[in-house]
Amino acid sequence: MTKLSIVIPNYNNEKFIGLCIKSILNQSFDDYEIFVIDDGSCDKSLEIIESLAKDNKKITIISQFNQNASIARNKGLEKASGEYIYFIDGDDYLNDVDVLDKMINKIGDNDLLLCNYNIINEDNKIIDSYEVSKDLIDNADNNIEKYAFVSAVPSNKLFKASIIKENNIYFDNVDIGQDLNFYIKYLACCNKITVTNDYSYCYRRTSTGMTRNINYNLLDIVKSVECIKKFYLSNGVDKKNENVINALGIINYSVQMNKLEKFDNKEDKKFIYNYFNYFIKKIYIEKEYVDRNKKLKKTIKLYRIKRMMKVLFLSKYYSKIKAIILKS
Repeated sequence: MTKLSIVIPNYNNEKFIGLCIKSILNQSFDDYEIFVIDDGSCDKSLEIIESLAKDNKKITIISQFNQNASIARNKGLEKASGEYIYFIDGDDYLNDVDVLDKMINKIGDNDLLLCNYNIINEDNKIIDSYEVSKDLIDNADNNIEKYAFVSAVPSNKLFKASIIKENNIYFDNVDIGQDLNFYIKYLACCNKITVTNDYSYCYRRTSTGMTRNINYNLLDIVKSVECIKKFYLSNGVDKKNENVINALGIINYSVQMNKLEKFDNKEDKKFIYNYFNYFIKKIYIEKEYVDRNKKLKKTIKLYRIKRMMKVLFLSKYYSKIKAIILKS
């Protein structure tokens, strides 16, 4: 049995996909298989992948017409035969040659490994970093609550294939919140979790990424959270975790609501505001839980300010005023 299956969705990543795959091929650990799922690319990235695969039997290419990263990753999961699953996007890459070896060793008998990561720009320069520890809830009642607010990106995690397959965990077909969707469902099915201080990979922020191309797809976050709720209900996950899922809803709806400032049309802004305001107002969370979740408490406070200052929030001057306040 292969130890590790690596799943890479690719869409028009000709500038970066070579670096991504080579960072895996150069690893000291070599008991792996790679599935690259090309999501209907119309640039030269598929040619680059094919040239690398020609001389390496570890690489399997799967092509599909353009859908999204969720569908692509699910196709990779269907083919994967490894004991563990690792996801990495085609514009990211592993930090050093020992990353996979360290991850396999550190997961031990745990069900999930969480790592730190660096954030880079289009020129491969580190512009920020992410540490798992800053988002752990120390006074949590259970694993779901403790780890739910960790960055949901899949590439700083090592998953157990048996847990994914036995519990029918997959990426729901949504355009926003795909990573959150998969990660929170997986949390409901695993028991032992470990965290390492190692920085596993470089996460790239580009001007062309999906989360930077602002459009009405951002409304899909509601569908993503609803899919998580259905999964928890169907799997009999303890009802006390409703607070956690509702908190994730408020936090992620607020994040998407903030993107309305990227829209020029006033009617678009009003629609997005009213859409998320409707769903946030419907959510109930126990006050005791809010008090011990600092991230949630801050989000609710900012949301209330947006409601009180709705006219300003929807105006064309909001971005300018916000920039002035942040500089002060």
